[in-house]
Amino acid sequence: MEIGANASSNVKQATETFVLKKAMEVSSDTMQTLMASVEQSAPKTNNPAHLGQNVDVKA
Repeated sequence: MEIGANASSNVKQATETFVLKKAMEVSSDTMQTLMASVEQSAPKTNNPAHLGQNVDVKA
């Protein structure tokens, strides 16, 4: 019985790992698509070169 239980847990672990990898792959593909769409739809600004060089962190 111990060998069967051990093999069963190995199969379960391999299956869970496979499902996790697939979920991460789908998530990565979705994020890449989202980032590509944001880059395409982002408005192009024509701000002066000095704008955004300094950040005031004092309150």
